[in-house]
Amino acid sequence: MNSNMPTDANRLLQSAESAIRDNDFRTALMALDIVLESNPNHESALLYSAQCRHALGNYPESEKLFQSLLEKHSGVAFYHHGLALLYNDWQKPELALTQARHAVSLLPGAAEAWTQLSLAYRSIGDGQNALDAAEHAAKLSPTSDALKHRAYANLMLHRADDASRDFVGSMRLAFGGSSAPWRTEFINTTPAKLSHDIEQYEYLHGLTGNPVFLNLSNSHREFLGRLPADIPRGQIITLTPAAMAELGHAYNRLHHFSEALRVDGSAINLERNFGQIEEDYHRRSPGITWIDDFLRPDTLRALRSYCLENTFWFDFRHPNGYLGALMENGFAAPLLFQIAEDLRKHLPDIFLDYPLFQMWAFKYDSSMQGIQMHADVAAVNLNFWITPDDANLEPDSGGLVIWNKEAPQDWQFQDYNSGSSDRQSRINEFLKASGAERITVPYRQNRAVLFNSDLFHSTDEISFREGYENRRINITLLFGQRQTNAG
Repeated sequence: MNSNMPTDANRLLQSAESAIRDNDFRTALMALDIVLESNPNHESALLYSAQCRHALGNYPESEKLFQSLLEKHSGVAFYHHGLALLYNDWQKPELALTQARHAVSLLPGAAEAWTQLSLAYRSIGDGQNALDAAEHAAKLSPTSDALKHRAYANLMLHRADDASRDFVGSMRLAFGGSSAPWRTEFINTTPAKLSHDIEQYEYLHGLTGNPVFLNLSNSHREFLGRLPADIPRGQIITLTPAAMAELGHAYNRLHHFSEALRVDGSAINLERNFGQIEEDYHRRSPGITWIDDFLRPDTLRALRSYCLENTFWFDFRHPNGYLGALMENGFAAPLLFQIAEDLRKHLPDIFLDYPLFQMWAFKYDSSMQGIQMHADVAAVNLNFWITPDDANLEPDSGGLVIWNKEAPQDWQFQDYNSGSSDRQSRINEFLKASGAERITVPYRQNRAVLFNSDLFHSTDEISFREGYENRRINITLLFGQRQTNAG
C-alpha cells in the first residue's frame, strides 16, 4: 500500500465531511469512492457513503452499505439508527420499526432513535406507541425535532390542542431567535423571500408602530438592492459572512407571532347544504366539489390576520418563488384544527374516519407561476383561498386546475409529486393517454375546493394586484393516507 495513503485518506475524508456540511453529496461521494477503492472496509468512508446515497435518494445502495457495516459491527446502535432513518424515508415502516427497536435497545439514551421509532409506529397506524416513543425522545432531549414528532403523534390520536402546542413549541425552538440552532434556512435566501419579508415588516410597522420592524425592512431592502436586477426570483442565494453580519440574527426568524384561536360554535358556515356537497363530490367521480362562503366571516378575518402578521414563512425553496408556512414549522393554529373537526363532523361521507395529518399555506406575489402538476400523499384534499377577490385581476382564473384521473397506485411519491421536467413529462403523457379531463376552479375568496388527493392538480395562472395585502394566499389541509384511498 502507498505509504501516503493514511494521510491521503484523512485528507479525502475531511474533504467529504466539508462537502456533506454543504449538502454537496455528489462531491463527497467522489472523495469517498477514492478512499474505498484502496480500502473497501474503511468504516468511516462506508458510513459517509451510505448517508450520501441516502440523501441523494439512492436507497438500495445506501441499504447495502449499512448492511455491510452491520455485518462487521452488529452492536453499533448508530448503524441501526441509520437504517431506520433510511427505511422511514423509503416508506418501509416495518423494516424501520425493526431497526429502530434494535437502536433503542442498544442505546436507550439516543433520542434520535426514539424519534425514528415514533415515526415508524405512525407509519403503520399505531398512534399510542408512536406517542409513547415521542414522549421518551422529548424527555431525553426536548429539542425542536422531538416536539415535532410528539406533535404528529398527538395529531394521529386526534389530540389537536396538544399537537398545536407542540408544533408551535417546535417552531419557537427552531426559529425563535439568535440562540436557535444553526439551520440552512438561516444562510440561504431568494430574492422572492427578501421581497416578501420587506413588505411584511413594513406592514407590521404600520400595524404596530414598532421601530424594530422598520429597521428590519431597511436592512433587508439595502441588501436586496445590491443583488443583480436580473437574478431569478426563486434562485437560492447563500449569504456571505459579510451579509450575515449585515442582517445579523434577523433573517428568517420568528419576529412576530400571535395565535388564531378557536371560535365559539362552528368555524365553518353552517348555512351550506352539506348533503348536497357530499352528493356533488361523489357525482364528480373520483371526487371533486367546491364550496363558496366556506368559512364564517370572523373565521376568515382571523385567518387573514394570522397569515399576514406572523413571520413564519420560513419555506422558500420553491423555484417559482412562492413561500410556504408549514404545520411542522408552526402553522398549526387551533382555529385550523377546529375547521378540520367541523369538516369531519358535517361531511362524514367524504372524510370518513380520515385524520388530519398535514396542513400548510402558500403565499404568492402579484404575478408568478404556481405549483406544477402533482398529486398528494393523502386521501382527501381541502384547499381554500383567503385573499379578497378585488386583488385578483383575472376573475376567471387564479385558482386550481384538477384532472379527473388518479395517480397510478404503483407510482412512488417522487413520481407523482415532483416538479422535475422528466416527471412532469411522464405525468403529461399519463394524463393524455388516459383521456383525463381538465377541470378549472376559478379563484374566489372563501372558496374551498374538496377533492380526491390522488387526482393530479396544479395552480392556475396567477395575476394579482401589487401590494402585500394583495398577495394570493391558499391554505391546504390533507386528510388520511394515500393507501387508504386505494381501490
